[in-house]
Amino acid sequence: MTDTKYFLGQLLLDNTILYKTKITEADIEHKTDMIIFTAIKAIFKRGDIADITTVATECKDIDAYTLAKLTTSVLCATWKQVEVRIKKQSARRKLLNLADVIKETLDNDEAVRIILAEIEGLNTNEEYKIHNMKDLVPEAINKLEERYNAKGKLPGITTGLKNLDDYIMGFEPRKYYVFGARPSQGKTAILLNFVDNCKVDCGILSAESASKELLNRIFSINGRADTQRIATGKMHTSDFSKITDTAQEYSNRNIYVYDEENMNLETAIIKAREMKRRFDIKILFVDYLQCMTGNAKLARHEQVAEMSKSMKALARRLEIPVVVAAQLRRDAEGKRPTISDFSDSTQIERDADVAVMIYNKDEKLPSGIEVVNNYLLVEKNRDGRRGDIKVTFRPEVLRFENYTD
Repeated sequence: MTDTKYFLGQLLLDNTILYKTKITEADIEHKTDMIIFTAIKAIFKRGDIADITTVATECKDIDAYTLAKLTTSVLCATWKQVEVRIKKQSARRKLLNLADVIKETLDNDEAVRIILAEIEGLNTNEEYKIHNMKDLVPEAINKLEERYNAKGKLPGITTGLKNLDDYIMGFEPRKYYVFGARPSQGKTAILLNFVDNCKVDCGILSAESASKELLNRIFSINGRADTQRIATGKMHTSDFSKITDTAQEYSNRNIYVYDEENMNLETAIIKAREMKRRFDIKILFVDYLQCMTGNAKLARHEQVAEMSKSMKALARRLEIPVVVAAQLRRDAEGKRPTISDFSDSTQIERDADVAVMIYNKDEKLPSGIEVVNNYLLVEKNRDGRRGDIKVTFRPEVLRFENYTD
């Protein structure tokens, strides 16, 4: 008797297994087995007992003798082990089918989408099962106790900006962070500041800038060296000394970068998963959301919505913070931006666990001198407060710093 038939016999003897099993129609290979499985589920769903008699009545082509054979010498207590074997066989069949997909699909992007969907389906995710709240209490108390004993230590990875850390508690695993700004207002710069400050193994997906450009900007941020002098090569002796120190520091850090102009969403997901699997990155930075491309068959706002939902899903599945830069609409130029100003899709504001806007405001001092003051506007924060954080932005070295008078 095959594992699937043995499992069907267990279901016939104990319908309550349906409450607990992860087996679905997609895991059943043969047509007859599928008919029986579907009938058992349908009867059980109606509130009746799915036994040999009721299933034989439901399935006109399956006789009672065939069903009775399924229950012969069956132990219901071993259903979990049988389920594991069926799941493994199902996964193997799905992976073998991918070879046919690759051969028959002419559109490469479509092939990648199908493959990703299949791989996602193979990942059994326990977070979507029904939990009894009392079973979650011990773990929750342990985490709270850890925070209490840490005496104020951040639960997440530091941003390097004290006031921002006070608001969002650093970058925490499984959360989706979005930093929005208009072009040339510091989107990439703030992500690279976070990379420089975080001091953990991290990944960067860049759909706009090449990896060498990003490294030169990090040299400027970390070494406080003028970007113009780095770009032109007209560096002072002190600049070169600072950059050498930065190079030494970064030679001992693990920062994994994948850059591709207008990166496809599927490529981004594959590379993020690869970084986590091969290098166990602790945080992922994406620059920037609207610079990626999605399914060409969808309208642009639908593509961006799909990208945002995928980034949020990545944070949960990889169990790391995902920090994304996003562009704001043209109407946000010259005014205080709000969470509704994300370009191309309102889905971003719905998905984000934390949404922060970069705001450079022209202000006049009592002396009459006009200055530009820089703010990070925490517009959305699921687990904390919202508010305006004044920071110092030094554009010549691309540095965001804690504000001082």
